[in-house]
Amino acid sequence: YFNLSHDLFCIASDDGYFKRINSAWSEKLGYTIEELMAKPYLEFLHPDDLQDTEEKRQALLVGTNIVNFENRYICKDGSICWLLWSATPAHHGLIYAVAYDITDRKAAEIELLDINIAMKNAVEGIAKIDIGNRYLSVNKSYADLYGYAIEELIMASAEDCIYREDHGKWQLCYQDMLVTGKAEVELLGQRKDGALFHQQMTMVRVTDINDKFTGYYVFNKDITARKEVEASLQQSEARFHQLAS
Repeated sequence: YFNLSHDLFCIASDDGYFKRINSAWSEKLGYTIEELMAKPYLEFLHPDDLQDTEEKRQALLVGTNIVNFENRYICKDGSICWLLWSATPAHHGLIYAVAYDITDRKAAEIELLDINIAMKNAVEGIAKIDIGNRYLSVNKSYADLYGYAIEELIMASAEDCIYREDHGKWQLCYQDMLVTGKAEVELLGQRKDGALFHQQMTMVRVTDINDKFTGYYVFNKDITARKEVEASLQQSEARFHQLAS
């Protein structure tokens, strides 16, 4: 099992060298097993992780078990491999450990963080809403659009921000989103102080891996200025026709 496992198994000595490793190490990092055992394993680490790793190594040497410790190894091609460790001290100064490659998970976490940062700073209003039409999260642009603080909207009803006479439009858009996955509508929004404004709203359905509906995103923007220009043009056109007739 030691040699057949895709996880990275190792036995290390108290002098900082690998004494035994399985073939998964070579597959993940690109070095031969001989290369990995010829130098202290700290030499394969990312420089920013040296101190934390050495502290964990010292803890192991005095009998402390280590679980869920993350560090980065530098592969032979220069790429980074994130590892999640569990290790236990054994007799005669040996350390038994297993590491799991979490590089893809870390990349996903970074991507998610980038998305969250983008959402928070987007000019367009963005909200995530649950199946009960309650706000789970909103960015600052969304809260500002309605005149609320972000925390005031969390778990509030999304329909409270819609002018009551436009609830029918909102419901039609919601039902269309459930069927097609995405729907758009123009309607009146209502701010905290009761003021009304024209908004363009896009709803995007969210589902889990089993395609079960779990909520939706709303993207909206204030189109009041555009509506005022359209109304002005319509009035001008109407006056032109009156004069022409």
